[in-house]
Amino acid sequence: MPRFDPTEFGRLLARLTPQELRQVECLVADARKRAEAVLEIDARADAGGLATSCPRCGCDARTRWGRTRTRAQRWNCCGCGATWSGRSGTPLVRIHRPDLLVALARDMIEAPQPMSCRRRAEVLGVSRHSIWRWRMAIISALTSEPDNSLAGIVEADEAHQRESRKGSREWARHQRDPANHPSPPRLRWRAYRNQRQTGEISSSDFGEITSSTHNHINTVNALISRFRAFMQPFCGPASKNLAGYGRWHAARNNADRSYLDALRLLLASGSRANTVC
Repeated sequence: MPRFDPTEFGRLLARLTPQELRQVECLVADARKRAEAVLEIDARADAGGLATSCPRCGCDARTRWGRTRTRAQRWNCCGCGATWSGRSGTPLVRIHRPDLLVALARDMIEAPQPMSCRRRAEVLGVSRHSIWRWRMAIISALTSEPDNSLAGIVEADEAHQRESRKGSREWARHQRDPANHPSPPRLRWRAYRNQRQTGEISSSDFGEITSSTHNHINTVNALISRFRAFMQPFCGPASKNLAGYGRWHAARNNADRSYLDALRLLLASGSRANTVC
């Protein structure tokens, strides 16, 4: 690949028409979006970052050792000879297309309505199972919104969400081996078709009380309404993931949090086995 010459590139831009410049701006914006993941990964291994020293021996002496397939900087330890990059020891260590994960984080945090896993998989050209694992990794890395001290009169309300055991293998294990797997303390999903079984969600799952010292009941009801509209496209996620969806909803309502903040939280979290692929 020829070396980039800013002067020659500037002369080329000067010869372009306004319509061509607009096309170039769109191309540069798309390229920057793809490069954002690499920039965040490299920032983690830059001076003062979390991955500055060797992950094997902890030595600070290192040399540049080429780049990965995604063009992220790779480092070589002068002590033990190990190589690493900014995504080593993170949930992104086995992701071959971190730019796609950035696109997913952008859709989750900043889109008016996040896409379903199937639809997002079609747009990005990957498996829906990968999208699901990436989404769960991002949700698990999100932190709860800070709760300030409350004072005065605070009005609260409650909301209910149907209990969901989506993905559970309790009854399958019981039918396969009743001796070692006792009958679950709940009916099978077919038995709930004509029954309304609900599970109460606490106010902390919604994050409705964050910085205000006095919340009117209408404010709480409006937040509950927005949360229900947010949850509707997901067709009833499993109850074990409900707290994570609450953190996701709170992050979308936080004007100070962007998708890059979610990516930084994901890079700062430790690697988890079989979480992302």
